[in-house]
Amino acid sequence: TNIKSDVILKEVPLIIGGFLSKEKALEGQEKILKTGYFRDVSTDILKRGTGIYVKYYVVENPVVSGVEIESNTLINSSELTKDFETKAGNVYNINILKKDNDKLLEMYRKKGYPLTNISSVNMTNDFKIVIRVSEAKVRKIIFKKSKKTDKKSDETEGDKLKTREYILRRELTLKEGEFFKLDDFQ
Repeated sequence: TNIKSDVILKEVPLIIGGFLSKEKALEGQEKILKTGYFRDVSTDILKRGTGIYVKYYVVENPVVSGVEIESNTLINSSELTKDFETKAGNVYNINILKKDNDKLLEMYRKKGYPLTNISSVNMTNDFKIVIRVSEAKVRKIIFKKSKKTDKKSDETEGDKLKTREYILRRELTLKEGEFFKLDDFQ
């Protein structure tokens, strides 16, 4: 395997010469699987001579051939992936990829694009990770009069704005069709 045995063994709650239970052996199997480096883990308990052996069979995840970001226009791919732990040559690990995705979204948030999200994450046949982002654009800006009720009567004010819409639009820095940036909204 590409994963060092000490990474695997530190997850096993058994010690040589210690008490063995089926539950502890299965707990080790579950913990190894939760490391994220393996697709499958199975356990075999063997009796040989005067000793009992626990053998874990692992099916390792593939080695990543690369990481590609798609649909990003606001931040370039090399900047988005510079702090990623998921890299070409590393074993695919879903736990690490989740952290990398969080780093990517945090970078967008820090640059003022909090509505950006990840629309898909896929692995190609040649083991390249493809992360597709969705950078939020302003589709439509609608001006509506705030409804408030007069305390003396149950009648509400009309829906028509007193200020013309073009006057309100010229004061906005937020524009339809542009990417939503928090600084433009505030």
